[in-house]
Amino acid sequence: MAKKKKKNTSWVNYLPLVGALLGVVAMIMAFLPAVVYPYILGNETVSYTGFQTAFGYSVTEETFLGSTTTQYLNFWFMNLQPYILLSGGVVCAILGSAGKNQLFSFIAIACFALAAVCTFCFTLSSVSLTEFFAAIYKTEGATLGIGAIIGGICSALAAVACVFPVLAK
Repeated sequence: MAKKKKKNTSWVNYLPLVGALLGVVAMIMAFLPAVVYPYILGNETVSYTGFQTAFGYSVTEETFLGSTTTQYLNFWFMNLQPYILLSGGVVCAILGSAGKNQLFSFIAIACFALAAVCTFCFTLSSVSLTEFFAAIYKTEGATLGIGAIIGGICSALAAVACVFPVLAK
C-alpha cells in the first residue's frame, strides 16, 4: 500500500490571509486624515481624509439668499489608485492562498507594493487643488496624515506577508 502524502499546513501558508487582512486595514485608513495643511495665517491646520483627497471635497452652505457651494478639492485619480490596488491585492491574496496557482500571489505582492508607493508618493503631490483652496492654505507645508502613514505601512507589510509563501515553495 502506498503511503498518503501529508498535506503541508505550515503557518507560512496562512501569511497571504494576514496580508489580505493588512490590506483591509490599509483601506480602512482612508477614513482617517491623509493630508494635513497649515493655514497661511496662524498656527492652525486642516486635514482631509483619503476619500476626500481622492473623490474631492466641497461644502454647501445655506444662506437666506440661497445655497453656495465651495469646492475645496477636486476628484483626482492618482489618489484613488492606492485604494483600487489595495482591493485588487486583497482579492488576489485570498485567491493565492486558497489555490496552488502562484500567479495570484505575484499579483498580490505587486498590488500591495505599488499601493504603498502610491500612498507615500502621490498623496501629497497630486492633490487637485482649487484656486480657493490654494489661496487659504500653505500647500508647500503639507504633511502626510496618520491615515496615509498607517495605510502605507500596512500595505508594505501586506506585500512582505505575501512574499514569504512564494519564497517558501
